[in-house]
Amino acid sequence: MTCEFETDFRKYYEIQLVSVDEKRIVDAATRFDTPFLRPALESVFALDAFAYQNLRKYAFDLIESGSFSAVNPMTGKSCPVSNTFTFDDFLTIFFFVDAENSFALVAGDLSQGFPITNLILFEKRLIFSLNPTFWALKSRHFDILKENGISKIAPVSEPRQICLVAGDPNFAHHAWNELSALEKIVELGLDRRVTLYAFHEALGPINEILGANFNIAGKLAKWQTNQLHGGGRLTFAAGGTLITRNVVDKICTFARTQIDPPLADLLGDLSRRRGRALWVSVRTRNRTMTNQTEVLAAVICAYLRDRPDRVVIMDGHSLPYDHDRDPDFLREANAAVVADDHLTIESVVAAVRETLPDANIVTRCGDKVHESILIAQDVGFYFCHHGTVQHKVGWFASVPGVVHCNRKVLESRPAQWVVDKSEVAIMPTYVPDETIGVFEDFSYDDEIQRNLNVENYFVQDLQKFVSFFLESLVENEILYQI
Repeated sequence: MTCEFETDFRKYYEIQLVSVDEKRIVDAATRFDTPFLRPALESVFALDAFAYQNLRKYAFDLIESGSFSAVNPMTGKSCPVSNTFTFDDFLTIFFFVDAENSFALVAGDLSQGFPITNLILFEKRLIFSLNPTFWALKSRHFDILKENGISKIAPVSEPRQICLVAGDPNFAHHAWNELSALEKIVELGLDRRVTLYAFHEALGPINEILGANFNIAGKLAKWQTNQLHGGGRLTFAAGGTLITRNVVDKICTFARTQIDPPLADLLGDLSRRRGRALWVSVRTRNRTMTNQTEVLAAVICAYLRDRPDRVVIMDGHSLPYDHDRDPDFLREANAAVVADDHLTIESVVAAVRETLPDANIVTRCGDKVHESILIAQDVGFYFCHHGTVQHKVGWFASVPGVVHCNRKVLESRPAQWVVDKSEVAIMPTYVPDETIGVFEDFSYDDEIQRNLNVENYFVQDLQKFVSFFLESLVENEILYQI
């Protein structure tokens, strides 16, 4: 018994069932002759729910019992998952091969913990979209199936090998969405039941960080993900949506085993200062200030003036733990960002010392990410760009701070979203809209870059901007007794 399907995405009809109500379900079931659509969707929603914090039911069932079942929208029968295909973005198609009507569920979007985003009915060439995420099923996924000659799927024979994929190169996503789920699997005592393909280990060896016993099958490049299909394997990604205190503690515990003497000296100095340290991020790639040197110099001068007890940590681009094992193009790209950030840091330090020759500034650029996270534990306040450079401190240390960003991001009012992603986070303060100017000469043809709102910006009222920073600092010193 096999499932043959069309690999031309354009030949499928896509219907949105994001806001599901009774009328929409009845209308869709009638229109597309899918009599058991309601029980099918109910089974999907049950599978999509979190069985435990950071672990969805479909993932738990696959790991715990080697399978999960969903209701066939055409027949009403409960069908066990037959096979899977996982792509380079870790989106997974779960195939349910049925003698009458085969179907599939799709789980995608790392940032949401791989929710079930689509239901596919192959014979009817229907795709029900259940989640509006940008990272759901797209034509390129079908193109990959076609390129690999996959238009027919057969059930995986017993014994099946349950295989997790993990290893996003972005350390923040790795902790937030991957380590969070893997830590729960370890807590439930299920780590020995799965094989783990680790593509990147940005914060350190997963088993060492989590004290786990995953069967690590080896490090692959992301483009090799499709090669995992077959061989008796059911592949998928398990994702969570919250960095727990346990995950933070385990990352820091591991990081402390990697300290060299210079870093130990810095950590000791920061600890003795008891919060009188300001973390200042530098970003040169995109989503940054076009007048960055001027602004950072002004903020640092305001913080250090008449306060010899204070120190500033200038934080540039950090490297993943396994940087040395990454392919050449990744290492070269990271090295280029470090070099650019370092030049900007030098210009900021020079500008500050024109006003404050004895300014106490420590520059950290090109550190490993786990080292940066350790440093963040002992700062008292931060001044950061929105995004991963803020998460380096804001998601891994209970530290308040001020965040700046472009107008698109500001207008989305992201502070609550940011704090909700980590159990140790403190609500960040975002700068006032009116202090940020729009940099018009900045555009991307790339759809992903547009989705990430990477436009640059500039500070258009520096005096008001610095005053706001100082007011926020004073408020937080009182609130958190810095």
